[in-house]
Amino acid sequence: MIESQWIRQSVLAMVYALAGVLASLFPGPVAGEVTIAIPAVVALLGWLACGPWALIGVSFGALFFGMISDPLLASLSRPDVFMGALIGVVGANLQALLGATLTRRFVPGWKQLTHVFDALRLFLVAGVVAALPWAALRLLLRYLGDFPLFVSPAAAFGAAWLSQVIAVVALLPVLLTLCWYRDPLWRTRLSSLVVPAGAALLAVLALYRVAFDVEQERHAARFKAVGAAVSHRFEDRLGGVMAALDSVDRLFENDATPTRRTFRRLVEASLQHTPGLVAVQWVPQVAGRERSAYEALAGADGLEGFVFRDLGSAGGLTPAAVRDFHYPVFFSVPRQVSPYRLGVDLASSPDAMQAITLAQETGLRTVGPVFQSSSSAQTRPPGASLVLLSPVFRDSDGTGGTGLGGLTLGVLRLAPLMASVIADFDLAGLFVSLSDASDGASHARLYPSIEPVADVRFVMTERFPVGDRVWQLHLASDAAFEATGGVPLLWISMVGSAVLFALLHGFLLTVSGQRVEVARQIGEATARLTREVEERRRVEATLRQSDARMSGVFQAVVDGIVIIDESGLIDSANPAITGIFGWVPEDLVGRNVSMLMPEPFQSEHDGYLETYRRTGRKRTIGFHRTVEGLRKDGSRFPVELTVSELVLADRKVFVGLLRDITDRVASAEQARQFNEQLQDMVGALERRDGELTELNRINEQLMACNDRNEAAEVVRLAMARIFSGTSGRIVAHVPGQRDGHLSNWVSWGNAPGLASQVHPNECWAVRQGRSYEVVAAEALVKCTHVDPGIGPYICIPLLVQGRAHALATLAYGKATEVQRRNIRRLLGAVVESVNLALSNLNLREILRDQVVRDPLTQLYNRRYMEEALAHEVQRARRNGSLLGCTVIDLDHFKAINDAYGHDVGDEVLRRMAEVLNRWFRSSDTVCRYGGEEFVVIMPEQSGDTISERLSALQAHFADEVFHAGTRRFSRCTFSAGVAVASGDDIDSIALLKQADNALYAAKAAGRNRVIL
Repeated sequence: MIESQWIRQSVLAMVYALAGVLASLFPGPVAGEVTIAIPAVVALLGWLACGPWALIGVSFGALFFGMISDPLLASLSRPDVFMGALIGVVGANLQALLGATLTRRFVPGWKQLTHVFDALRLFLVAGVVAALPWAALRLLLRYLGDFPLFVSPAAAFGAAWLSQVIAVVALLPVLLTLCWYRDPLWRTRLSSLVVPAGAALLAVLALYRVAFDVEQERHAARFKAVGAAVSHRFEDRLGGVMAALDSVDRLFENDATPTRRTFRRLVEASLQHTPGLVAVQWVPQVAGRERSAYEALAGADGLEGFVFRDLGSAGGLTPAAVRDFHYPVFFSVPRQVSPYRLGVDLASSPDAMQAITLAQETGLRTVGPVFQSSSSAQTRPPGASLVLLSPVFRDSDGTGGTGLGGLTLGVLRLAPLMASVIADFDLAGLFVSLSDASDGASHARLYPSIEPVADVRFVMTERFPVGDRVWQLHLASDAAFEATGGVPLLWISMVGSAVLFALLHGFLLTVSGQRVEVARQIGEATARLTREVEERRRVEATLRQSDARMSGVFQAVVDGIVIIDESGLIDSANPAITGIFGWVPEDLVGRNVSMLMPEPFQSEHDGYLETYRRTGRKRTIGFHRTVEGLRKDGSRFPVELTVSELVLADRKVFVGLLRDITDRVASAEQARQFNEQLQDMVGALERRDGELTELNRINEQLMACNDRNEAAEVVRLAMARIFSGTSGRIVAHVPGQRDGHLSNWVSWGNAPGLASQVHPNECWAVRQGRSYEVVAAEALVKCTHVDPGIGPYICIPLLVQGRAHALATLAYGKATEVQRRNIRRLLGAVVESVNLALSNLNLREILRDQVVRDPLTQLYNRRYMEEALAHEVQRARRNGSLLGCTVIDLDHFKAINDAYGHDVGDEVLRRMAEVLNRWFRSSDTVCRYGGEEFVVIMPEQSGDTISERLSALQAHFADEVFHAGTRRFSRCTFSAGVAVASGDDIDSIALLKQADNALYAAKAAGRNRVIL
C-alpha cells in the first residue's frame, strides 16, 4: 500500500477526475445527471481510506473535472465555469463525508472497503445502485401527477444528486460489504495499469479540450482578419466613387460653362478607375424662361434635336411640360447606361424630384431611386442601379449668396462594386451582404438578394455613411468556413493522443504481470533475510572479540575524536587531538569540552546540553557543520564537526569527530575570488558583444540613409541610446557654405554649454588632427567652443584627406578611469562609422548639385528647368490654377564681354543670379537657360503681377555697380518676356515658346522692357 499521504491524494484526484469523465459519456434525460454517481463512490472510498486527508484529493479531482468535462458547465463562460466547479467541490466533499461517517458507524467490517479491488466492477455496481433511487423517484413523481420536475435541468439535476446521495451513503456500502473479496492479482493490475492509464487518459482529455479552444480562437481570428480586409476594401472602393463624384462637383463649382470635352475627359478617367460607377451626368437647374436658350446651346454643341422631355409611366418620352424649374440631363458619359437619357427632365419623375428636393435642403449627396422593376421594399436584386445626386451650389446673383446651380448624377451598380471588393478573397463558407440601415431596425437589402445560411458561426457588421444614408456591410460564416482553415489542430491532437494512449496502454499490459513475480521474489528474499539474521546473532560473539582491535583503530585514526558524557566532561580523546588543538589526551580527560571552544560558544555550551536534556531538542547532534575551535596557544581556526549520540548499557555518551579544515577554507576563499574575477570578465565580454551589435546596427542604418537629415536622426537616437546620461553635439560642414564654420548637425542630451557653430580654430582636436580630452579643468586648456562651466569632455575630429569636415563633442560628467576608457573606445568606433556615412552623403549631395545646378551662377540648369516646368504644368492642370513663365535676357551682354573681358561678364551673370534669387519667392524656380538667358517659373501668379515685379527688378538691377579693374560701370539692363496660361490645355513647350516670343518682342521694341 502507498504510505505517503501526498501520493495517495494525487492518485485519488486522478481517479476521481477519470471517473467523472467516464460517467459524463453516459447519456441521461438531463445532461450530467448520471455524472455524480461513479465519482461519488470514489470520493466515499477516499474518505474511508484517508480520512480528512481525502479533502485534498477529492477537491482537486472535482475541480479538474468541473473545469474540463462537466456537461452541465460546458456552455457557460470561464468565470461561471469556475464558480460552478467550486460548488461541485463542496457538494462532492459533503456527500462523501456524510457517507463515510454513516458507513464507519453502521457497516461492520467497513475497513475492508479501503483495500484496492476491481475498479471496473465497482463502477458497474455504483452505476446500478445510484440509478435505483433515481428511477424510483421518477416513478413516484409520475404516479403523483404531471409534476414539472423535468422542465428545469437544474431541478432534475438536484433530484438526481439527492437520490445518488441516498445510494452512496446507504445502499452502496452494504452491497459492497456483501460482495467484497480480496484478490492480489486485481490489486497488482490496479496499481500497475489502471492508475497510470487513468492519468494518461486525463492528459489526453485535457489536451483535447485545449485543442478545441485553440481551434475556435484560430477560426475567430481568421474570420476577423478576413472581415477587416473586406471592410477596408469596401471602404476604399466606396471612397473612390465619392471622390470621382466630388471631382465633377468641383468642376461645375469653379466653371459654370465647362465644355463637353472637359466633362468627358474628367468622367472617363474616373470611370476607368472606379468599379461600380457606370455613368456620370450633369443636370443643371434651368428656369422656365431659360429653356429655349439651353436647347439652342445644346444644338450648337453638336446635339441636334435636343429638347426637354418628360419621362412617361411606361418609359416613353414626351415633350416636357411648362414648369418654373427644369432639371434636364445636359451632359452624360456614357449615354446608354444611365436610366435618364439626354434631355430627360428629372422634374417629371416624382422619385427623382423627391431626391433633388432632399439634396437641395440638406446640401448632402442623396441616394436616389433604385432602377429595377422587380425590386421590393426589403430585397433588391444584385443587378440594381442606384442614383447618387450631388447638389452643386454657385453664386447666384453676384452678391456672395449661393444657390443651386445643378446636380451631379452618378449611376452606381452594386454588383460590380461588390465583385471588386471580394475579388481576391476566398469566400468559401462566408456570406457578404450590403443593406441600407438608415431607417433603424428596418434594413433594406442592397446586395445580394439571396438569404444567408442558417448555421451562422461568426458575424461582423460595419457601417459606412453614404451621403444622407447609412449602408451596413454584413459578413457571416458557416461550418464550411472552418473546414477551409487547413489541417485543424483538434484532429491532430485527437489522433496523436489516441496513438499515444494506445501505446502506453499496451506497454502497461505487457509489464502489469511482472508485479506478481516481483512479489514472489520479495517473499523469497524475506526468507533469506531471516536466515541471515540468525547467522548475524552467531557472529555477535566474534564481534565482541574485535573490540580490542577497534580500540587500536581509535588510537590510529587521523581525525580527532572526543567522547564526552552528559555533563559535557571529556571522557576520552585520541592522539590526533594533539595535532589539532595542541593538547595531549591526558590533559583533556575530566575537563569540560568547552575549553576547546572560543567565546561566545564556550559560555553557551553547557546551556545547550541542559536544553537537550530537558526538551530533547538537538542543536549539533546528528548534523555535519563547520565551527570555530580554540588551540592551546589561544588562536582560532575552522573545524569540521560531526556529533553522534551513543547509548551504552549503563549511560549515554556523545562522540565528536573533528577535522582541521584551515587549508580547505583558504582554498575555498581563493576559489570564490577567482569566480568573482571570472564573472567580471564574462560581464565585460557580454557588454563588448552588445556594443559590437549596436555598432553593426548603426552602420547598417547609416548605409541605408538617403540624406543628411535621415542620418542625423539615426545618429541622434544611437548616441542617446549608447551614451545615456551624457550630452553632446556633432557639428559638420554644410555643402555650399564657404565661411569655414562647422554648423550644428546632431545634438543629444542637455547640451547648452556646447556651441552650435564652431570655427576649426576654436577646437584643439581640429588643430591637432586627433582626439582631445579634458578630464579636469586645471589639467588642460579647454576649447573655446565649450562653456567653461562644463565638466569633463572629449572632442574627436572627423577627417577626410587630412581636413576636418565635422567635429564630435561628448560631455560625460563624472566617470571612473574604466568608464572613460570605454567612452573613448565606443565614441571612436561610432565616430568612425559616422565619418564614413557623412562623407558618402556629402559626396552624394555634391554630385546631385553638380548634375542640376549651373557651376557659374549656382542656379538650376536647363535640364532641371525642363523637369520643374513639366511638374508645375501638371499641378496647374490638376488645381486649375495659373502658371507663369518668364524668359530674361541681359541686354548687350556681348558688348560687356568685348569691352571688359569674360571675367567681368561672369561677374555680371553671378550678380544677376544673386538678385534673381533674392527677388522672387521661395516657391518660384529660377534657372539659367543658357548664356545670358534666365528662366523663372512662377505658379499661381497673374501676368500683371509678374510684369510689375520684373519692372521693379529692372530698376533695381540698373543701380548695380560693377568693377573692371580701375573702371566702373552700371546701368546694366535686361529684357523679359512673360507668358501666363491655365486650364486643361496648358502645355510646357507652348508656354516656354510664348515667353520666348515675348522676349523677342521686347528686344525688337528697344530692349530694357517687359512684354506680356
